[in-house]
Amino acid sequence: MRLQADHISRTLVPAFYRFLQAQDIDAQAAGAQEFSGALEQLTSLLERREHEIVAKGGPGSGLWYEDGELNWTDVMAGPCE
Repeated sequence: MRLQADHISRTLVPAFYRFLQAQDIDAQAAGAQEFSGALEQLTSLLERREHEIVAKGGPGSGLWYEDGELNWTDVMAGPCE
């Protein structure tokens, strides 16, 4: 889960704020692409995590899953989406 939290704090959140703060159209488009890429990377990490959990027979993690428990990924990524 640490990998997702690091990705959120180092990639997703900064990309989100660059996108919000962009003033001209070119910067907005670049910010949107960067933010979209960061979301795709997070989705990939979460899918990888899901496969690892299923392979180990463990329970799902986070609110991303039914009956999941609140974790850092939920707390950090939720406000950005």
